Amino acid sequence: AEKLLLDYRTCRKKAKSVGLKMGAALSSDGEKTEPVEEEPRSWILVAIIGLVSLVLYHFFFKRKSSKSILTEREQILESVSQLFLFTDEKRWDELEDQVLGEKVYLDMSTLGLQPVHLTSSQLCGKWKDGASKIDSVFHSCSNHHVKIDGKQKTAIVKCCATTTHYKASAIHGMSRDFVGTYELKLAKEKEEWRVTAFKFDLFFMLGNGNLE
Repeated sequence: AEKLLLDYRTCRKKAKSVGLKMGAALSSDGEKTEPVEEEPRSWILVAIIGLVSLVLYHFFFKRKSSKSILTEREQILESVSQLFLFTDEKRWDELEDQVLGEKVYLDMSTLGLQPVHLTSSQLCGKWKDGASKIDSVFHSCSNHHVKIDGKQKTAIVKCCATTTHYKASAIHGMSRDFVGTYELKLAKEKEEWRVTAFKFDLFFMLGNGNLE
């Protein structure tokens, strides 16, 4: 952007100089008159081109390189945030395309479920089916600890979390809370940090466990 602005200013000065030279004329006795500055049409055109260039730079280059401004840790935490946000908002296509790796290891054994390896599509289908049986789900996470292996291009994120399920029609209480920790493994695939393993350790549960 600074280079474009510098080029614009340089072109404007040159255009203005040309305008002065063109305004200079010889008098009837052969002597030069004082240069008369004409309407700066040329640098107006340059200004328009410069403005268009800045707009194009912002939308096509700066936007694409925004992730490069973030540190590796910030990019990893952004992927973790998207994991829970897209799940809560039931944005399954974005979850599969932007957050999950091609294959994900899911470990929810503290909830009585067997650990499994799933494709991103299978995992989204599983969570989508579960979400259809309740009205809403909400994840709240804090105290993130990030460990990055630069050579292997992998990372492990541990955080404290509470997951709340809500069902308005439940008779014995409309919500249940799962309190525990998440351990997520991410891998850098094509310059994007993707979740490849998902483990939840339950500490305790509150509310109506069956949401019935």
